Amino acid sequence: MVTLSIILGVLSLIFAAVFIVLAVRISQDKKALRQKEQDRILAEQEKCKLQEQLTNLQSTYNEQLTHYVEQLGEVQAKNTDLQIQLQAIDSNNDTIEAYTIAKAQLDDVMNAYNALMVEYSTTRNDLDQLNENYISLTDTYNKLNVANEVLTSAYTKILNSCNSISQLHHDALVRSFDGYRGRAAKMDFTARERLELGQLKEVLGLLSNPAPLNKAIYEMYYRDKIKTLLAEKGLDTRKSGIYRLWQNIDGIEYSYVGQSVDIGERWIQHLKRLVGSEPATGIKLYKDERIDLAQLNWEVLEYCDQGLLNEREKYWIGFYNCGAGWNSKV
Repeated sequence: MVTLSIILGVLSLIFAAVFIVLAVRISQDKKALRQKEQDRILAEQEKCKLQEQLTNLQSTYNEQLTHYVEQLGEVQAKNTDLQIQLQAIDSNNDTIEAYTIAKAQLDDVMNAYNALMVEYSTTRNDLDQLNENYISLTDTYNKLNVANEVLTSAYTKILNSCNSISQLHHDALVRSFDGYRGRAAKMDFTARERLELGQLKEVLGLLSNPAPLNKAIYEMYYRDKIKTLLAEKGLDTRKSGIYRLWQNIDGIEYSYVGQSVDIGERWIQHLKRLVGSEPATGIKLYKDERIDLAQLNWEVLEYCDQGLLNEREKYWIGFYNCGAGWNSKV
């Protein structure tokens, strides 16, 4: 019985130590959401272990109680027998010695009974304390769950706010570049030039080899105009960066985004290919017959170092969503 009391005392100390460690860890880690989630899982595991230990202790307590009840019954039976013996001694006028022996035996039985009651009371107190600790841990676990829900809700609100801010930033950026489109330039054609170019286009449709005529058209109508446009844009000297060619066709804005270490020379090359004075590549920009060179906008998006050209071109293609448009291959 003493060993059982010691074991129960040690268990109570172990349980108290576990609860102290758990409380310290929860206090230290409550500032981090993920750590709180780990603490919640740990608390749940400890709760299960404690529930299992409580169940085992309850079972042990019930067994001990049953054992104590059985012993108490035996003690009471012996007490009854001794009482009968004492009555028999008194009634039979037995010797005082026999009475003394019986009385001593009765005292021993009562002492044993009292010891059992003390041990029962100690075990009951330990069980009550363990139950209180279990209730406290359950309350802490529930509070941790509430805190976790609050933090999760706050995290969701912050994430939504970040997404809203990101969208507002994107919209503002779009608006700012919408305003920047006023810097785009077009080649200026007179009404007479536009009429002549229309007539020449009909003639080109009749030729089996239109290349020589296209070269002549470029020299006569486009060469000086593109040079004038480059001078106005400050591109008559070598500059590297990202540019865009765009035109509004049937209410839809079509764009081509490109890069070059010399934007001015690159625009001259684009124009020659669009006119047909030199062979074109297989991108859709050169295959779209709806393009009107008099309405085509030439725009510098940004100047940058050569080492950043690929990165910035990729960004602007995504910004204007033209990867499947004029930038794509036929």
